[in-house]
Amino acid sequence: MSQDTEHENLFDENEVEKTRIEIDFRTAKKVLTDKRLQIIQKLGEKKYESFTELVKDLGRDKKNVSEDLKALVETGIVDIEQEGRTKKPKFEFEKIEITPIEASKITHSRAKEIES
Repeated sequence: MSQDTEHENLFDENEVEKTRIEIDFRTAKKVLTDKRLQIIQKLGEKKYESFTELVKDLGRDKKNVSEDLKALVETGIVDIEQEGRTKKPKFEFEKIEITPIEASKITHSRAKEIES
């Protein structure tokens, strides 16, 4: 295998990784509210030139959209690209995969709740 082919394969693998994000069930339940899913849907449909443009498109209060975007950014679902003073929200994944809770983890955390 030539060195060029190795780099090409690595590039392809990295691109595949960018197409999906994986989050656990508890995080999904907490973060993926109806309003935040609406933000993700809008960002998936269109490239926004600014946060303000997204707010106008959503028809929501700027402060509430900002709080929702912050939660999505902290989870890694949405990214903010800074260009000068302009912030461009971006969603670049094709899929959000939600991993189930393992039965052993449910039992363990449920036991802690009972002890408390």
